[in-house]
Amino acid sequence: IGAGEAMNLAPYGISYEKAAQKLEEFLTVVKALWMQDKVNFKGLFYELKDAFILPKPSGIPIFVAGNSPKTMVITAKLGDGWIPFKMSPEVYRKNLEKIRGIARSIGRNPDEITPSILLYTAISRDRDYARRIVEEQGKILLAISPRRLKELGYKPPTEKLDAHKTVFSLEILPELEKVKEVPFEALEKSFVYGNAEDCIEGIKKFIDAGCRYFILGILNPGPERDEAIKTYSEKVIQYFKEKC
Repeated sequence: IGAGEAMNLAPYGISYEKAAQKLEEFLTVVKALWMQDKVNFKGLFYELKDAFILPKPSGIPIFVAGNSPKTMVITAKLGDGWIPFKMSPEVYRKNLEKIRGIARSIGRNPDEITPSILLYTAISRDRDYARRIVEEQGKILLAISPRRLKELGYKPPTEKLDAHKTVFSLEILPELEKVKEVPFEALEKSFVYGNAEDCIEGIKKFIDAGCRYFILGILNPGPERDEAIKTYSEKVIQYFKEKC
């Protein structure tokens, strides 16, 4: 669960203001309802009086999706797992250590938090074709996340496509021309692409950085996606199964 993005909230009349605070308070309330017989709570967004749920769920892990400093703090306090995205192995390692440090500072065992990632990838026997897929789709994925580009060490070509702040409309179509200015080097740092062996090596870098759970955002288009999933299953995932 994440704080959301303006482009997915504002069109439906849901305010994006104080999104991280809403997320933290929601998780606090949910955990209380799962663990306590009755819950009394008064916050900025939720108010409960003698509230309860039955039957109570058991063992449901909460993975916090987010890259921002605020969501990393929420992960350290309330999350059972962390799911960032569009992040290089080096930045991943650094941010994971931040989360673990915060967890320790509040008396929590950091090993209780499963390090995960949403990893965008394209796989093909033709390495150049996989590169083209990543270039075509990856540039827009990074352009709508200017903070991720800055984190990777690159200046965003525009701030007006920021998914956290922007509601997409005809007025911002001219900004899409700037997407092509996203350097491919930024994609190479944060996406995994190529043949099966290339993807194995790319995933290894994130494992070395501390990641233990992968959600694959496969970019292969249309009917090719089934073949990409099959290749991942038979070659990439099978490789790691045998190694583990």
